[in-house]
Amino acid sequence: PRRMSSQLYTNTNGRLAVVMVGLPGTGKTFTARNLSRSLRWLGVRTRTFSVASYRRSYLLEQGDVVSATADFFDPTHMGCLRVRTEIAEKALGELLAWLGGDGGGQVAILDGSNTIQARRDTIEQKLRANKVQCVFLECIYKDQSEHFEGHVEELLLTCPEYAGWPTERAITDYLLRIQHYTLNYQPLTANPPTCGFLQLVNGGEQLIVERVNGFLCSRITYYL
Repeated sequence: PRRMSSQLYTNTNGRLAVVMVGLPGTGKTFTARNLSRSLRWLGVRTRTFSVASYRRSYLLEQGDVVSATADFFDPTHMGCLRVRTEIAEKALGELLAWLGGDGGGQVAILDGSNTIQARRDTIEQKLRANKVQCVFLECIYKDQSEHFEGHVEELLLTCPEYAGWPTERAITDYLLRIQHYTLNYQPLTANPPTCGFLQLVNGGEQLIVERVNGFLCSRITYYL
């Protein structure tokens, strides 16, 4: 049987939230899952909160077929924007409850796009109000269009909502979804947050580190 790591990191004062940032298909979920696995192996109580999973569950309950199309991510559609905000708030609320609960949560990873500065400001403020250290982790590609066009069929495999779709239709819809996100995308460096942040460039070719400190952050930086 596989032997799991015992609890090694026992500092109850250092709670940390890693907030993912980036367009769809840039490796956020892949990075979040592997980072979580690495920290748990070290004995750090870690959990990932996937906004996409919350979205799929919520809309499945509502029987909303629009959730599987790019229209749901159209920033000009106020109704869908409201629903996306509510879903993101639910994920953040459960993240805070887990970190503040009796289970002794130490590192929570918020896996979502968080591409708009106003949204990141709200997240940072709520984390600070709950005495949780915040660090942003942005996954970016220097040539976004080349990356997406060259890997779009591979990227579709990460989206369960496209299961059973004709390939060409799925590709068209997925690229439109990315366009919707790109429209209002504000990189971290456009107006850097007050907390520390990291940028994982081109899938790991380069790592940019700004104002990141502390034991947990040092382990995350080392892993990346």
